[in-house]
Amino acid sequence: MRISTLFGQRLRQAPSDAGPTALQLALRVGLMRRTSQGAPALLPTGWRAIRRLQAIIRQELDALDGQELLLPLPKAVVSGLSGAAWPMLSDVAGGELARGSGTVEEAADLARQEIHSYRQLPALVYQFQTSFPHDPQGRPGLLGNQEQLMHEVFTFDQDAAGMARSCSRVSTAWQRVWERCGLSVRTVEATLGNVPAQAFMVSSPMGDDELVHCPACGYAATAVSARFRRSPSVAEQAQALALVETPGANTIEALARYLGISTDRTLKAVMYQDVDTGRLVFVAIRGDLAVNEAKLAHLLGGALLQVAPPEALQAAGAVGGYASPVGLRETLIVVDESVQDGVGLVGGANREGYHYWNVVLGRDYVADLVGDVALAREGDPCPHCGGSLHTERAVQLGQGAQLGTSRSETAGAQFLDESGRARHPYMGRYTMGLLRLFACIIDAHHDESGILWPQEVAPYQVHLVSLAHPGTPEEQRAEELYAALCEAGMQVLYDDRSERAGVKFAEADLLGAPGRLTISSRSLAQGGVEFKRRCEGQSQLVPLAPLSAILDLIGVGRPL
Repeated sequence: MRISTLFGQRLRQAPSDAGPTALQLALRVGLMRRTSQGAPALLPTGWRAIRRLQAIIRQELDALDGQELLLPLPKAVVSGLSGAAWPMLSDVAGGELARGSGTVEEAADLARQEIHSYRQLPALVYQFQTSFPHDPQGRPGLLGNQEQLMHEVFTFDQDAAGMARSCSRVSTAWQRVWERCGLSVRTVEATLGNVPAQAFMVSSPMGDDELVHCPACGYAATAVSARFRRSPSVAEQAQALALVETPGANTIEALARYLGISTDRTLKAVMYQDVDTGRLVFVAIRGDLAVNEAKLAHLLGGALLQVAPPEALQAAGAVGGYASPVGLRETLIVVDESVQDGVGLVGGANREGYHYWNVVLGRDYVADLVGDVALAREGDPCPHCGGSLHTERAVQLGQGAQLGTSRSETAGAQFLDESGRARHPYMGRYTMGLLRLFACIIDAHHDESGILWPQEVAPYQVHLVSLAHPGTPEEQRAEELYAALCEAGMQVLYDDRSERAGVKFAEADLLGAPGRLTISSRSLAQGGVEFKRRCEGQSQLVPLAPLSAILDLIGVGRPL
């Protein structure tokens, strides 16, 4: 590819609001551009890198006898994605195509049609598909979830043991993909309802997620599923509910100081409103803990929540700063596991300046839902070894889930086992965001001058810079070298422009091809062409003939 015809400009500087370094570089290099709808448009150079990522994935999954297919967008309606800001797509029959990556049903239906005997199992199919996941935050850029290019894998097995083996095989294949991309990816615990799941995370300051892990024993989990060892409540017999005056004690800390008690003897009230239904969601949690909003939304089935407005509190009978689950009207009461042991706590009385002593779940109020909605924080005890947990920003590349037979049962998929008995196949589903992977590669491989592409991912293997003047014999030699490299199967980016050497070298570093060849009257006078690795400071002279010497140095088939 000649730079003179390359679609996509290089920018001297990224836009001031570009965000993380990876996004800044993607914009400067001309890998992508922002669009009016929020999703990034991949320019030719960026799309070449994505295609190389897809090629690596295909190699690793085809080695597992995986087979690529393409599933249609699902027609299930995803809550919260209608309206002017998120117009629904329509199919030819006028039906709504939901924004969501729920292609499990389509995969299960294909299994119903195609898998009839145990001899056809295990089976593994995969696809690359654009999806529209539900993201209330509407994050833009490479990590944004309004539109994502996803890689999905579906596995089908005879039993749970086979499903677990398939999960391990897919995870191992993906680890090889990430290693070839020069990334260190951690497999951690995740939560997908009651389904055994794992998430794949890369530690990064640009991360839009949080990784919780224990350096002592290796426990690791996503923030939404992280557990911690809770201090037990003080065992005591519950006393009668009593009203006590607490003027000015409208925070947990102020309440504890006023009454001379520890915060773990208080009942914290955190209130949200379901954006879709308008219903007040009251969360009751022990006062020394904090609510994990991601866990809460997950417990509520992916509900979109906002801080409860004053009018919602008033309608339910709650008073801010003195709120209590006791006596609320038309409110969904969610109780954290920390307050379900029958121990009396000090909670609000829904009356300004007053609290209740000895509020007890089950006696004084009833929970609609009970679950773990507590936030694991830096320094909390590890649930396994008791060591201190550590939190850090991370990018979640994808997830894997062992779905069991629930989806195949719903679809009516069956196969005959060795004894001739009809059974439902066990399914697994694994998803990876390619734009997220793309961003993590750039984030992990750059310096102050630009990108340092890993050899197997680089849009171009070599950047050929010609310093020859137009119409000279030197220019002809540069053209001949470009043609020879292309004929040898190299992915070459040829800078054939009439620009100053400094400009060409700066753009070569910015674009980040693993190797750079520079041909000039000086190098030709010395009998060759200069070669420099992007990751090194020094160049060396290489003879023009034979071409194999240049190819060996560039490193065809081996990383630079």
